[in-house]
Amino acid sequence: MRKAIKKITSYYRAILISSGIALFYWLFESLITFITFEERGYISHLIYPEYHELWMRLLGTFIIFVSSIIIQRTLTKHKKSEERLAKLSNELENVVEKRTEELKITVNELRKLKSILEQRVEQKTRAITKQINRRILYTRALVHELKTPISPLLVSSNLLCSIVNTKGDESLIQLAQNINNAINNLSRRIDELLDFAKYEMGILELKYTKTDFVQLVGEVVSLVTPKAKVYNITINTKLPKTLPHINCDKDRLQQVLLNLLDNAIKYTPKNGSIMLSAKKRDSGILCEVIDNGIGIDNKQQRVIFDFYSKISNKEKGLSGLGLGLPLSKMIIEKHGGKMYCKSEEEKGSNFAFWLPYYKPTYKVI
Repeated sequence: MRKAIKKITSYYRAILISSGIALFYWLFESLITFITFEERGYISHLIYPEYHELWMRLLGTFIIFVSSIIIQRTLTKHKKSEERLAKLSNELENVVEKRTEELKITVNELRKLKSILEQRVEQKTRAITKQINRRILYTRALVHELKTPISPLLVSSNLLCSIVNTKGDESLIQLAQNINNAINNLSRRIDELLDFAKYEMGILELKYTKTDFVQLVGEVVSLVTPKAKVYNITINTKLPKTLPHINCDKDRLQQVLLNLLDNAIKYTPKNGSIMLSAKKRDSGILCEVIDNGIGIDNKQQRVIFDFYSKISNKEKGLSGLGLGLPLSKMIIEKHGGKMYCKSEEEKGSNFAFWLPYYKPTYKVI
């Protein structure tokens, strides 16, 4: 109802103002005519104008009247728009102010939650760090306790093998070799535990020396050949006569080769074969250990280099801690190289690594 009254009032106001303007125009036109034509008086021109003057005045008055109404309506709409805009602006400012207050409250709550989470994370981190340190200390103590009795066993088994070989009794020779291989295998597992503990503590270091890779491969093959003969597995090598010497930790690299060959023997069926090859590749040496064993499925290949990851072999049983391959990969990468695996189930596996002649000074990704 109020809106309708306001609308009618604005219409009447516009008509009144326009009528006043039109009347003013009529009087002004009469005055101009009086000045121009002095033979007729002002009043007579105002009341009794000529015929053509009458139509001109009426037309001019109508145009001015209509124009005044349009202008009045336009001004009124403009004023209303400004009022509406001002109202919306105030509402928007109120909404923004309200939202700002809500955001401030939310930010304060988030800060409190962040502080609580940081405290909890810090507590958990301290607890995990404490557990890791305890585990490392326990592992080192365990390795020490296991290594102590293993050392005399190793010496005794080596001496037993020497004595049996002198006497030439084949049955005793085989028995002595089995004992010696088992003790050496156990010793390597203990060394892996110790290396893993060093790795977790960040104290596993490399001692670089200039090494003849071809000679190193020959030494490693001679070490694992007796174990391969037990399962009638043939180890073949494909090596060039010479290769450039590499700057590496010889003992650690020997550990890697022993682990790869040991795994190849472990997962290759009886009467199988293993190929160990090496060649030049991109300012370094590419070494591959290829077997025709049970192979590795795609799921296991994705985690083969993770700690404690193991592959089962129903034919020969399972031994090991799942540390050999992760440690080998870590050793190769610390040399600035790369290690990878290609395999197909029931067709065999190919474990390969690339080593630069000299470790690069930049970080290897």
